[in-house]
Amino acid sequence: MLDVLPQSGHRPRLAPVVSDEWREIVRQSPAMMHSVDGCGRLIEVSDEWLRVLGYRRDEVIGRFSGEFLTDASRIYSHEVLFPTFSRTGVLKQQPQEFRRKDGSVLEVEISATMQGEGSNARCLAILADVSARNNAQRRVVEQERLNRETLAYVPELIIRALPDTTVVFVNRKYCEFFGIAETEIVGRRATDALSPELAREVLDLIAAMTPENPLTMHENQQLRSDGALRWLAWTDRAIFGPDGRVIEIFSVGRDNTEARALSDNIRRQHQKLAALYRELSQAHENLSQFSRILSHDLREPLRKLVGYSDMLRETLDGDDPEEIEQAAGVIQNAAARAETMITDLLHYFRASDAELQRVPISLATLVDDVVRDLSADIEAAGATVEVAVDPAHAVSGDMVQVRQILQNLLANAVKYRKPGRPVEIRVSTSEHRRRGLSLDVADNGIGFDMQYQRRIFEPFRRLHSRDEYAGTGIGLAICATAARRHGWTIEVESRVDEGSTFSLVIPRGSVLCPTRSTRSLEATARP
Repeated sequence: MLDVLPQSGHRPRLAPVVSDEWREIVRQSPAMMHSVDGCGRLIEVSDEWLRVLGYRRDEVIGRFSGEFLTDASRIYSHEVLFPTFSRTGVLKQQPQEFRRKDGSVLEVEISATMQGEGSNARCLAILADVSARNNAQRRVVEQERLNRETLAYVPELIIRALPDTTVVFVNRKYCEFFGIAETEIVGRRATDALSPELAREVLDLIAAMTPENPLTMHENQQLRSDGALRWLAWTDRAIFGPDGRVIEIFSVGRDNTEARALSDNIRRQHQKLAALYRELSQAHENLSQFSRILSHDLREPLRKLVGYSDMLRETLDGDDPEEIEQAAGVIQNAAARAETMITDLLHYFRASDAELQRVPISLATLVDDVVRDLSADIEAAGATVEVAVDPAHAVSGDMVQVRQILQNLLANAVKYRKPGRPVEIRVSTSEHRRRGLSLDVADNGIGFDMQYQRRIFEPFRRLHSRDEYAGTGIGLAICATAARRHGWTIEVESRVDEGSTFSLVIPRGSVLCPTRSTRSLEATARP
């Protein structure tokens, strides 16, 4: 063979006869090339062969080719390559290690073929220097080993997978988190352990990655090995090949549970601060309104008390009974109005400051009770009240304040009626997918211009004189304040001479499950 020393007792064969032209072709070959006879002795070598290995021609011709191999390659040639070559007459890209003259090792791939027959049989071999390639491969392998060792101890969960999610690597943290051994998951598809929906989501994320946008970030909940449900924040990076296709997915997962809890706590604290700010703003507004009420609304009846008291004193001196009676009547009315305003003001601030006592409230039962309480006023006005409230609709709220809201809205619908027109009032509930539940009180009364829709909810703000419609103008202010304290809102739609619709909008957070029995709520709805 071309690479082995002859066995002891082996009878040397005569060297094949070769022409000078053939030798010249071998010598001038740009590749590393040598030719050996049937005993493995070198017949000829190329100049490139000599240059790379560092020999002169007279130092190698006639020597056994196996002398230039490392011990390991010599054994490999004898045990593997020689039997194969003897049987087939051909070798293709087989690994070998040659030793240079300076003792260094050259890694090659050898391809050989048998030429001639009998005593002229010879082997022609071509050697390809693969040292650089093999060194690069070893560096890649070593770098892969270092990467694995480094990634094994990082605190994040790391998983590497092929585009079909077949796992090629997981680090120690990943295995500890899920309570599995590396051998249990490497080589298997990660999506096999997921629900069909989550598996489809993962595959869609991979399909959406492009060389221009190779990153995705997402969060999901996973069960830890101890059974705890944890939030994991994942960053996925696609590795692309020269053809633009994904060849690997590198994913890093961080246990984000505590961070989410901290974020949620910060958000709750922010919401509390925002609520406190709103309360302080409302308190400031209340103080401003109270100052206005004291300086204007309450001073007006007090001025009349003072003025007509002076008039009464002067009239008493003149002894005019009619003037005395008139002045006394004005004084009584002014005092009564001042007392009413003070009472209403107390109701208003009680609605602002009283602690809410939330209980389940059946709206259908509450509406029936309020209609019954106002039955005398309703009958006196000749009004018709239609109730279309779903018995299943129930809310969580302060019974006293919710009753007052409904009572004030219904009383206003009766009060602000159009003279000569039969009064028609409709109380109903309706559900809204986004807003929650709406309790509507609609009438066909006098209505008002919508430019005043904010003003009517301010304390003691009236759009009509007391001679036309009695009252202090505090009712809607109480409604707005009570609703705001519940986190609810009051909306209004109105047209002059056509009527108004006041809607108490109750968010879903205050709406009780419709499937709950409303019988148990009826007792709560009654005072």
